[in-house]
Amino acid sequence: MRKPPLVNRAGGSFRDPEGHVYIASGRVFRGIAHQAADRLRAFLRSDFFRERGGAHIVETREVAPEVAMEAGVPESEAAAWALWVEHETLPLITYPYEWPFECLKQAACLTLELLADALRNGYTLKDASAFNVQFINTRPIFIDVLSFTEYEEGAPFLGYKQFCEQFFAPLCLTAFAGIEFNQWFRGRLDGLDLIEASRALPFSTRCRPQVLMHLHSQAWAMRKLKSASARERPGKKPRRIPRRNLIALADGLRRYTGKLERGRQTYWQKYAAQNSYDDRSRASKTRMAQEFVTRTQPARLLDLGCNTGEYSKVAIDAGARAVVGVDSDCGALDAAATQARREGWPAQFLFWDIANPSPDLGWLREERAALEKRLSGVDAVFCFALIHHLVIGRNIPLEEFVRWVCGLAPRGLIEFVPKSDPMARGLLRDRDDVFDTYDRENFERALEECAEIVTVHDLEPTTRTVFEFRRAGR
Repeated sequence: MRKPPLVNRAGGSFRDPEGHVYIASGRVFRGIAHQAADRLRAFLRSDFFRERGGAHIVETREVAPEVAMEAGVPESEAAAWALWVEHETLPLITYPYEWPFECLKQAACLTLELLADALRNGYTLKDASAFNVQFINTRPIFIDVLSFTEYEEGAPFLGYKQFCEQFFAPLCLTAFAGIEFNQWFRGRLDGLDLIEASRALPFSTRCRPQVLMHLHSQAWAMRKLKSASARERPGKKPRRIPRRNLIALADGLRRYTGKLERGRQTYWQKYAAQNSYDDRSRASKTRMAQEFVTRTQPARLLDLGCNTGEYSKVAIDAGARAVVGVDSDCGALDAAATQARREGWPAQFLFWDIANPSPDLGWLREERAALEKRLSGVDAVFCFALIHHLVIGRNIPLEEFVRWVCGLAPRGLIEFVPKSDPMARGLLRDRDDVFDTYDRENFERALEECAEIVTVHDLEPTTRTVFEFRRAGR
């Protein structure tokens, strides 16, 4: 029997009544409601979209309903919308709470740049959600074409508060307070509460005009509004704002946002200079990684605990077509993302706390899928210098960790770090050693239960060992 094409509605698209996104047979379609169909057709034919489409706004074209149906969209759904368009399919969907500081900053600057350019061309943005931006490797791209609407002279920027909640406040927390925004953002999908963000920032930020205007002043107004009764709250219409003032606001905020920098260097950001490898063991490890990738040629490699991206770059140079690097140290991820952008790597670097990963989130827990579900098509995995941090540092059972790594990809390299290693000894320095089964013998037994051990490499003169594994049937 012929298997029907895979189709589902994208989880978060229900929030826009003007159109829903459907994933069908690996293609991305959007059904457009009657009230938005003519507006979107005009936008797709505009000079603004012709100039920005593909490079800064996701490539989008109108298609017949039959095209969506052939891909697998049900006939009942196809008939429910007045217009159908198809978007360029992106290699990996990611979310703002997974991005390093530098990537959120890029996405913020793109949003403001498009707003200013749209205003010059007779359009504006009706919202400013960080979820409207995705990344193709290191390049941000705006994906919500329905956010663009015709500009009416004097109308305010309706997405201003949302921009501050989802872009400006998180960036300021990291830049001025040294607070990583990722976990906070994950807990508030609509963006950070500006009152809470204002309280968390140092008092000195009130002397910074942009932070005072875009964050503290809004927080003060929100506190005043919350303290007033419903009868006392003002019912005035929004003040009319000339277009040139909105353009100046977007341009000025973009320039300021683009200059924000991480306020402090993290511990693991400096790991390359503070580890237990010498030149000989590092060269041996690099050679193993190169040979593995050259031989297997993965289409997408997952680099667990990627740190600053050293071995992600090794994989790319050896022939990996794309790399996804994940780590829980945001400073290290910033360093990796910055270098990847500067050198044009086909790579993305994401925040992922392996021991506390993001679950399915949002309405009915279907709005934002867990990262592990989105990491389909991973051909190979690197798991270097990580196992001791999870098993000893986070009390994850050895067998469960090994089984989880092997389940991520059909083949890979995993490094075992014994208790005698200086980094492992550091983890045990201030605690009892209750990890009786954490040794090489039990590690090999756990690995052999879920995969074939292809080769074993001792990283002399260290006591570390790298194992190449391949799951059965591969």
